[in-house]
Amino acid sequence: MSCSLSPQPSKLFKPMRRILHTLCLALTPLLFGACQANAATVECIASPGVDPASAEGLCQALQVARPAVAVRLNILATTQSSISARLDRLPEADHKSGQRMDFNTMDRDLNITDFDDFARDLLRFGLTY
Repeated sequence: MSCSLSPQPSKLFKPMRRILHTLCLALTPLLFGACQANAATVECIASPGVDPASAEGLCQALQVARPAVAVRLNILATTQSSISARLDRLPEADHKSGQRMDFNTMDRDLNITDFDDFARDLLRFGLTY
C-alpha cells in the first residue's frame, strides 16, 4: 500500500501553463512593436533617367526585407527587363560603398517578385563589411 501527499503533476502544472500562455499572448504585440521600432533606415536615391516605378518597387522591397543596418540604395540604371543598384552603409562616418549589382530577366519585364529577390541579393552580397 502506498500513500501520496502531493497532487498529481498534471494537475499542478495545468494552471501554470495557462498563466504562461496568457503572458505570452499579452506580451507578443509589445515584443513585435519593439522589433519594428528598431528597424534600420533605408534611403533610396535614383540616378537620372531611372524608371520611377522600378526605383519605387526596389525601394519598397528593400524596406520590407528589413536590413539589419542603415543603408542607402543607389539605383543606377533600369530598363524594362533589368535593374542595376548599389547599397551603401550609413551613417556617413561608417560610409562604405557596396558593389554594383545587376539583375536581368531574359524573356519578360521585371515584376514585384524580381524586386524582392534583388533586394534580398543586395543585402546578402552587396554590402561590404
